[in-house]
Amino acid sequence: MAQPEYPRIAAELRRRISSGEYGPSDRLPTLPELCEAYRVSEKTIRDALGLLRNEGLIESKAKARTRAAAAARPPHGR
Repeated sequence: MAQPEYPRIAAELRRRISSGEYGPSDRLPTLPELCEAYRVSEKTIRDALGLLRNEGLIESKAKARTRAAAAARPPHGR
């Protein structure tokens, strides 16, 4: 049985956040954009984002785009 894709996608987005590609409060791509980029379903992207949300790396509000959390970026010098 194939492994689910969402942990791999979460790891990629986690790397992009921690590298500063998505800085504090930056908007992440939309759900449709992420689905297209990773060629997966909305459920898969929602599951990946759920992992990041639980880790405190992203924040989302109803009817607003998902953003990197303000505390997601490591301090300078690391």
